[in-house]
Amino acid sequence: MNQAGIPGKSSFGNNFSNFWYWVETGYKMDDTQSGFRLYPVKALSKLNFITRKFEFEIEVIVRAAWKGIKICAVPVKIYYEEKGKRISHFRPFKDFSRISVLNTVLVTIAFLYIKPRDLVRKLFNKEGRRKLMEQLFHPDDSHFKKAASIGFGVFMGIIPIWGFQMLTALALSVVFRLNKALVIVAANISIPPFIPFILYLSHLTGKFWMGANAIDLDFSRDITLADIHNSFMQYLVGAITLSAVAGLSMGIVSWLLLELFGKRQASTN
Repeated sequence: MNQAGIPGKSSFGNNFSNFWYWVETGYKMDDTQSGFRLYPVKALSKLNFITRKFEFEIEVIVRAAWKGIKICAVPVKIYYEEKGKRISHFRPFKDFSRISVLNTVLVTIAFLYIKPRDLVRKLFNKEGRRKLMEQLFHPDDSHFKKAASIGFGVFMGIIPIWGFQMLTALALSVVFRLNKALVIVAANISIPPFIPFILYLSHLTGKFWMGANAIDLDFSRDITLADIHNSFMQYLVGAITLSAVAGLSMGIVSWLLLELFGKRQASTN
């Protein structure tokens, strides 16, 4: 695709497709739009595909990757006829729109189901546990980086963006170059058994900001939708405050403990 004579729209479309394939599967592929393929029909026969046109080229390799089917890329020659002689059935606006819609659906499924599923699978097999422990105790990471990762994970676990906490935490841990495993483990502070305590503490913390407008929850009676509506702002500012305080506190405590254990280990060696 780097040789002379490749149409600009083909090069752009290929790079666009390669990027989203990587986002959706975690694998890198140099030419996801090549139509010169061999399909393992038996392995794919149990999948019900939703596309029938050009976007099938993307759906089939993404869902094959999700299924654990090995995908191999081999070098092939690309030849484009001169402009005017070239025949294409690709309809730029219509087909590109269909591909964009498909990628939106695949990205949503990847982040809401596939990636969490793969993480759970890795955690519950021997190799996955070994890699997790390597990440947790990565010798190349400084104590500050590990502590910052734990503190940031706690912050993201409490911040009131329910449903997007893990996804956002993982994305930002890559941006800030934190220890991704520690961030995800610490963010699990918001697991279901802890959620009622987090909600209550967030509401309680919000009282400091609301002043005379603060609302006390009365647990001696049923809490109505009107109560939730009236106290939402108190919960929101409280949750943001609690997440910042808890994250900073856990970061500091983690750093102190890592420094202490590090010094003890150095003295014993």
